[in-house]
Parts: sequence; structure tokens; C-alpha cells
Amino acid sequence: MPANLISLFLTILTFYTTLQITNNTILASLAGAIIGDNLGYYGTIFIRDLLINYKNLHNNQTRSYRLFLKTLRNMVIEFGPAEILDSYLIRPLALYLCPLIIGQQIIGLIIGKYLADIIFYLPTITAYELRKKYLS
Repeated sequence: MPANLISLFLTILTFYTTLQITNNTILASLAGAIIGDNLGYYGTIFIRDLLINYKNLHNNQTRSYRLFLKTLRNMVIEFGPAEILDSYLIRPLALYLCPLIIGQQIIGLIIGKYLADIIFYLPTITAYELRKKYLS
């Protein structure tokens, strides 16, 4: 939940900042999806996972380095395939179209973000379960 809330805040902030600078809704939608949403979501998850995993270590640098790489690998496996489709097609399209269809910018951005989230989680959950089964 924290990752979703942080990503929502950064999506809206990035969208409006880009819109003010460029006056281009398409660029603002892309920036909100690719920069704001991804930075908020993946940044929060990556930091959380590292903190959880580091608590289980006994201050060993070699193990810490491996843990960092394993955390990074797990994120790429779980999110990578869905993220490519999400960041470059589904989420920007949802952030662009939902405000137009609804007629209200903020509500449209929120609905677009969560609509894209639902579509994103279908392949992500599958990849997570496969990773747990074969790579844990």
C-alpha cells in the first residue's frame, strides 16, 4: 500500500509539473507514468525489500552485495515483462484518456492510474508466483 500511495502522489506531481512546463498532455501522461509512477512504486519496493533483507544479515559485505543483486534480480523477474507494456503503452494511455473521458483532471488521473495498476498486476502476480516456485 505505501508503494501505491507514494506512486500516486508522484504520478500526479510529475504529470502536473510536466504539463506546466510543456503544456502538452501527452508528454505529461508519459512523464507521470514513466517517471512519477515508476520512481514512487519501484523505489519504495526496492528500499523496503533491501531493508527487510539486510535485517537478516550479519554485516557481511559479500553477502550484502549478493543480497542486493538478488533483490534486483527478483524485481526484474517479477515486474520486468509487465512493466514494459505498462510504462510505454497502458499507463500513459490510461493517464491521457481517463481525464478526457471523465472530464475532471485529478479524478481522471487517479482512475487511470488504478485502472493501469489492475492491468499491470495480472502478469506481475503470475511472474511473482513463478519466481517463488523456481528461484527462491
